[in-house]
Amino acid sequence: MWKLNILNNILPIKLFSNSADVLICPDYVAPIICSCKKIVVIHDNLFIECKLRAKHSAIKLWDDTKSFADKEKKTPVIALCEKNRPGFWIMVHSDDFDKVSKELKNKKIIEEE
Repeated sequence: MWKLNILNNILPIKLFSNSADVLICPDYVAPIICSCKKIVVIHDNLFIECKLRAKHSAIKLWDDTKSFADKEKKTPVIALCEKNRPGFWIMVHSDDFDKVSKELKNKKIIEEE
C-alpha cells in the first residue's frame, strides 16, 4: 500500500518540481497523474533500473570513447570491469543499441557455423 502512496502522491510532485521530461516505470505501473511522458516497461525477462543523475563517471568515459570511435567510423561500446570480479558490464548508447545487437547477432551466427 505504501508503494501506491509514493507512486500516486509523492512521485508526481517530485517529477513536476524537477521538471522531468520522461518517467521510466520498470515495475509495470505508472502514477495516475504525471506532468511528463511515461514509459511503462513490461518485459518478462529483464529487470531495468534507471538512475537519473547530474553526472555519471561512466558517461564521461563513453563521451571520450565516442570521440575516438567517430574518428574510425565505429560504434562506441564500453566494457566495465571490476578487479577480482568475473565478467563485465557492457554500456551502449540507446541510439546504437540496434546496431550493436545486429553486430552481436551476426557474430553469433559466424561462431555457430
